[in-house]
Formats: sequence, structure tokens, C-alpha cells
Amino acid sequence: MEAMVLLKAAGQQLGKWMVEEAKHLYAVKDKVEGLQSELEWIQCFLRNADEKHGDDELVQKWISEVNDFSYEAEDILEKYLLKVSNPRKKDEIWSLIKWATCALGDAISTHEVGCEIDVLSSKISKLAKRMKTYGVTPASSSSLSLDEMRCIHPHLPVDDIIGLEDDTNVLINHLMNRETKVIAISGMPGSGKTTLARKVYLTVKGHQFKMCAWVYVSLEFQPRNVIIGILLSLYADDKTERNLIQNMGPDDLEKKLYDVLKEKKCLVVLDDLWEASDWNRLKNAFSIEASSSKLMITTRNTALLSSVDPRGVTHEPKGLSPEDSWKLFRRKAFLDMKDICTRDPGMKDLGSKMIKRCNGLPLAIAVLGGLLAPKKTLKEWERVNKTFLRDNNDVVTKVLELSYTSLPYHLKPCFLHLGNFPEDSEIPTKKLYRMWIAEGIVAPRNDKPTETLEDTANSYLQELVHRCIVQVGKLGPAGRIRTCRLHDLMRHMCVKKAKEKNFLSIASHEGVDVGCSSSVIRDGNLHRVAVHFDQISLPSQSDKTSHLRSLMFFGSGPIYKGDHQGWLKEMISDFKLLRILDLENTGIEEVPRVIGNLIHLRYLSIMGTQVTTLPSTLRNLRCLQTLDLRVSLQQNCVLTIPNVLWRMKELNYLYLPSHAYKVKRFQKLRVKGLSSLKILKNFDTTRSQVNNLHKLENLRKLCIKNEVSKIETLKIILECQSIRNHNLLHLSLKIHGSILNVDAAILSSCNCLHTLELYGTNPTITELMLESFKFPESLTSLAIINCSLICTDPMQNFKNLHNLRSLSLDNVSFSGDCMDCTHGSFSKLVDLKLSNMDTLKEWKVGVGTMPNLYRLRIYDCDNLQRIPDGLPTSVRVVCKPCKSGINKYLTCPHFPVELVDDDDADLATRLLGKSSPLEVRPA
Repeated sequence: MEAMVLLKAAGQQLGKWMVEEAKHLYAVKDKVEGLQSELEWIQCFLRNADEKHGDDELVQKWISEVNDFSYEAEDILEKYLLKVSNPRKKDEIWSLIKWATCALGDAISTHEVGCEIDVLSSKISKLAKRMKTYGVTPASSSSLSLDEMRCIHPHLPVDDIIGLEDDTNVLINHLMNRETKVIAISGMPGSGKTTLARKVYLTVKGHQFKMCAWVYVSLEFQPRNVIIGILLSLYADDKTERNLIQNMGPDDLEKKLYDVLKEKKCLVVLDDLWEASDWNRLKNAFSIEASSSKLMITTRNTALLSSVDPRGVTHEPKGLSPEDSWKLFRRKAFLDMKDICTRDPGMKDLGSKMIKRCNGLPLAIAVLGGLLAPKKTLKEWERVNKTFLRDNNDVVTKVLELSYTSLPYHLKPCFLHLGNFPEDSEIPTKKLYRMWIAEGIVAPRNDKPTETLEDTANSYLQELVHRCIVQVGKLGPAGRIRTCRLHDLMRHMCVKKAKEKNFLSIASHEGVDVGCSSSVIRDGNLHRVAVHFDQISLPSQSDKTSHLRSLMFFGSGPIYKGDHQGWLKEMISDFKLLRILDLENTGIEEVPRVIGNLIHLRYLSIMGTQVTTLPSTLRNLRCLQTLDLRVSLQQNCVLTIPNVLWRMKELNYLYLPSHAYKVKRFQKLRVKGLSSLKILKNFDTTRSQVNNLHKLENLRKLCIKNEVSKIETLKIILECQSIRNHNLLHLSLKIHGSILNVDAAILSSCNCLHTLELYGTNPTITELMLESFKFPESLTSLAIINCSLICTDPMQNFKNLHNLRSLSLDNVSFSGDCMDCTHGSFSKLVDLKLSNMDTLKEWKVGVGTMPNLYRLRIYDCDNLQRIPDGLPTSVRVVCKPCKSGINKYLTCPHFPVELVDDDDADLATRLLGKSSPLEVRPA
């Protein structure tokens, strides 16, 4: 129920406006409060409908209209504020003359908003009467036919199942393990969870387990029916027991099943268990601890196992191999078992091409085969190929839609929003979270008042991952999700649902996603548009464009219209209610002054563009929460920033350019007024007012871009971690190493320092008294560059940094010739780089040292004799030139495969060609 989340956000926004704009809204205060009350009542209805999974057509129609009303309510208020909230310049000579005109205009606008609220309230009232007239209720209609379609009956022969031998053997071994009581088979829809469970079930039934039961758990199951189903299966051959079971009450049924599972060795399969709350309704009937019985569940929720049995085992099907995929496809597509591919070889090639797009998903392959079964010619198959995975098919669509309809109301708009991003894209989670927040999709939770909105967004994404709706891409060092993605099938369903509900639409070449073109940008019924191509040609201006809230561009090059830049000015002039404007990588060279008219903008990114100057009208963007200025300019180009950012009181995330920037009129950038700022990246101490940092009371992450060479500047920065700035959790610093020679303990008390880079001019000039330095234990990343270390072994100074995850020594020398890591240490080190270390001759690593090392890079350490044997064998090594001992790891792209033993040649080839989220590239 995405409407419900939007209404909740709208209600909260109305309340906020009531306070902030009281002087403007006073005349219509009662009407605004009445509208807010109506929205609260609507929320209650939607929550009730969502909990009952209502799919009644009348209910859905009513919800669709309510969704439109929620947008209309926001539009009324935002249009009004757009007229009356523009800053009035007090220093203009004729400001007194304009005052009377402005006051009259405000009075007219107030009258207009009152009339519009009356009209909207009348619409809501009529809808409520219509609901009563037609008997609309949130009670759900039966989904039995759909459940029956999804239920795979366990009595079918095991030989009917294709592939999954390795998965089956793994699960059978778990079932034979006395310690394992519960096995959860998890995965996204169509991944073969139920098929795998059925193969395991049929393999062990009657052999390892004499008493077996298979029960399908529907979305709206009744515990009594599930328990009866299990008992009737367990006593399939005992007519007397079956008669007794059918006449038992709920409590007796629970006790009966509990006792049977405790006293006998049984296998029970609960197929498609969705929620922990569902398990809580059944758990009293299961004796998991003191029992030799086993429970196997299939679920889309990977977190469910922790509620059933924290010591249980989770297994995810690997998907069918290309060979098994073809076998399954052939069985479904050729019902008469005659290989019609022999009549036309092109059919096999085309079939293989379509199968590949199924990515080993058994459900998708089976449905595709069934779709092609009655089609006997290549021409018919080609027509299917054009629509497969674009128009999809009923069975796959319905199964995937179940994943969507089962989502709680607060997750549905989060999921639909993912449809903005192109197919197969790695979605940066930080960007995603901030867009959710900007749109009001993520709202504060009353039960967690101290939780930040970004933490809430992260928990929402985690829940989508647990439900196997969203896939994890890359993980950060602390295990947080850095990128995520949607499976092709899931994304298609997402975009389809989003279009049906007018949630968003996509403009793309040939309209491949949703059958639309660039003209979709002007559709007055839409509030979100994503542009998935490089060049657009905008139609003439439309009066309906004011509704657009979010506009995102995804392309690999510039977006042109006419004079190359005028299109943006025209667009901004039209879409005055925009909250999100993502211009990343669009190739624009100028941000027009009319950007200042977007006073409701919450998210603005010009990352990757060619913009060199920003207009001073940015000062009007007082609602802005995220500002990304990481432009991609050519060498010797800088971004000129007006000194107005401090006016953005709501700014939470500020990303300054990664390279050079300057402030107009040779000033220093002021950030003193950014009291809400949480993250500040690429802060340049030479071009910004360093003293302002003390005023950023809510700052949680600070990244200094330039090299700090003065100890006075460093002291000012470190003072940010004071009583007043106790929120600062992460500090990244680049400093000239000589500073620590003056005060070796200056960093010791900085418990928020996580990333530190020590620079020197070159090893012959910059000497560091490393043995006297005191680093904080919070340090997770340390890099030393162009320095001579006054010590015999630098590793002895680093081994006590227990949180260190990344260590880099580049063009560094030391007085000894050996690095000794024979004693267990560096327990969290993941990434180690050694480069241009001429004095290094020997490196010793003991057992248990660096147990989590994932990546090792060694460049131009000419005197190093060999790579030590004590490293984890799983470490990914890049070594140039190669060293003795490299053959143990087989991961260096510079190590010739022919030098590997014949038995390991296949392994070496696989490892050398294997990609990963942390894939190592040659220097």
C-alpha cells in the first residue's frame, strides 16, 4: 500500500507546514487540520486493507483514487507555499512598494488554497459515500486458485525433477546430521526452492524417514488446518488415527503433533512459510529441541530461520546448469518428446538464447517451455523471443506478484522506487536511501525515536533482501550493503507494477521497459520519471507538468536539446514541485539560475557533469537535504561555488568536488549555518573556513580532502570531537607526516579517526619517528606514502591496531630489512599493499596471522625474496614482478598459467578469470 506511506508522509508534512508557515496558513488553519484528519482516517483503512491482503477490485480502485488524493493534497499546499514563501529582498529600493502587492498576492493565494481544500474534501467525502454504496470493504477475496497453482505436489516422481544433484546431496547430509534440526531453503521466486525440497523429500521418504509430511502454507493459512494436514500425512496408513485427528480441537492437535514429533523420527516440510509471525502461530506444535524429527521449510525470507531455530541451516539453490536448463526446457517445450530442433537448427539456437536469459531459474525455464510447447515453427518462436521477459507470461508474473502483494505497506513504495534504475545496474545504497528520504518514502518510526532516517532506510532494504526480492551487490568492510540490484524478472514485475499504479514511468530508447517515449516526461498523471537514454527532445510546454516530483537521468553521455543547455532551463521552469533532480553524468556544463525556483528540492546531484560554475540562486533551495557537487572536470578546471551553501538549513549530506574548487570573490567557503549537516566530504581546509567545523553539531562523518601541513589546522580539526560535537563518528584525514614528529600523541585521543594517510615529500627528505607515534585504536585504514620510517620493523608498530582493515606502504623505507608477523595479529586486516619498498628483503608470517586477509598487492619490491607461506590460501594476490611462493595462491594475473602443475591448471584458469566485488586489477 504505497498510498498509505505517502499519506503518512503527507500528514507529517502538513503538520510541519502548520508550524513553519503558520503566518501564511493561519487563515485556512481549520481547513488544513480537517484535511489532515481525513488523511489519518484513510491511513487506518489502508492499513486494515493491507493486513488482510485485500485484492478485491473495488478496494483496489478505491485505493488508487485515494493515492491520487494524497498527491493532490500535497500539490495544493506546495503550490501555495511556492507562491507565498519566496524570499523577499529587504535591501531593494522598491521593496516597500512591493510589500503591499505581495501581501495582496498572499491573501489571494490563501483564498485559493482554501477553495482547493474544500474541493478535495468534497471529493474524499463523495468517495467515502460511494464506498458505502457499493459495499467496499478491505476483506480479501480467495486466492486459492493462485495458491494451488504455486503448490507443487510432493507425490510426483523424483525422476521428473531436472538437475539439483549437488544441492540435494548437501541437504541430505544436513538431514542425517543429528545436530541439525531445521533446514531452511531460501531464495527468490522461481529459484527452485520447492522443487529442491521435493527432490530431497522424495529421496529420503520411506528410507531415512518412515513418517513424512508435506504441507503447503498459504498466505492466509489456519494453524488448525496446517497441523491436521501434517498429522494426516504422518498417519496416512492408519485409518483409526486419522478419524481421531479430524475430531480433535486446536489444543489437542498441537499436543498430538508435539508428541509424535518427539517420540518418532519424522520429516515435516512446510512449503512457503513467509513470516516469523506465521511460525509463531505454529511453533507450539513442534518439538525441535528434544526430538529426532527434522523440519524443512522453504521461504523467501532468509531471516525467518533465526525465529524457527537459530542453530538451523540455510541453503540457497544454485540454479540450474546450462545443460540441466536445456533438459528442463526440452521436456516442457516438446510435449511429444520429439526433438523438432532437428527440423530447423535455428530453433535450438533461439531456445538456448531464451534459456540463458532465465539465469537458471527453474520456474522461468518451465514457464517458457510451456509457452513454446504449442508453437512448431521458428517464426512463432521468434515472436515469443521478442516478448519474453518484456511482456512476460502469466505464471511467472503471478508468482512474482505474490512477492509484491505480501510486502508490508511501508516496503511497497521502497520496492517500486527501485524500478527507476536501469536493468542489471548496481544501485548505490547511500544514493537510494537519500532518495527515499527526499521523497518521504521513509518516515520516522514512532517506536524508534532515536533512529535516523538513514538507519530506517537501511533496515527497509535489509528486509527486502531477507525476502529475496532484492539481491545484494557489494558489501562494505563492516558488512553493510553498499550496492544492491534486482533480478531481471523481479525488475520487470517492479516496473510493471509501478506503471499500473502511476508510481513512476521510464522513458527509454524504443520504450523497451514500459512502452513509453520521451513524451512521458510531460504526462500530468505521473510524479516520477526516469530517463534511460542519452538524447531527448522535449515536446512543447504542458500545463500538466507541475505534478512531477522526481526526475532522474541514466545515460552514458550528454543529453542534448537545441543549444545543449537550454533544455535544462526549460525543464526547471516547468517542474516547480521537483523534490529529486538527478543530473548525474548528463554532460551538462551549466546549471541555470532558475534552479533557485525549485524551493521544494530535496535532492540535487551534478556528479560526473562538466559544470564549472554554480549560480548564487542556490541560496533559495532551503529544503535541500542532499547536494552532490562531485563534478568530473578536465585537468586545470575547477568548480566555482557561490558562498551561499550555509543558507541550506536542512542540508544533511554535502559532497564537495573531489578535485579543486574555489569560492567566488576569493572568499573561503562558509559552512557555519549548516546545523543539520551529517556528512561532509572533500572538505578543503585551504578553501573553506576551518573554524566553522565546530558549529556543525550534528556532523557524523568528516572527510578532509587536502593534505593538512600545519599543526594549528590539525588541532582545529581534531577539536571537532569535543563535548559539543560528540556525534562525530568517522573522521578521514590526510596530513603531512612531519606533523607527528612535532607532537607524536596528537592523534591518540581522536577516537573517531578511522582513515589516515601520512604523506611525505620523498623518503630522503621526510623521516617519521614511527616508534614514538601513538595512533588511536579506532583506526581502520592507514596509508603511508613517500616517507622514511625510523624503525627496524614497521609491523611492530601496527600490530596493536586491532581494528585495522586496510594497510598501505608506498615508497616507504625503514632501517631494517625484515617485516616480522610471526605472532598472531592483524586479525581484521582485509587489504594489504606493499609498493616500492627497496629495503624489504624478508617477510615472515606466522600461523593465525592475518586470518581475514582478502587482497594482497606487491609492486616493485625488488629485494623481497618470496611471499610467505603463512597467509590464508584464499587470499587474492597481485604480485609484480612475481615472487617465489606465488604458486600456492594462484591468483596473480601476472603469473603464467603454464607454470602451474597440470592438475591445477583448470583451477588456475578459473581463478585468474574469476571476477568479484573486490576484483584486483594490475597496477
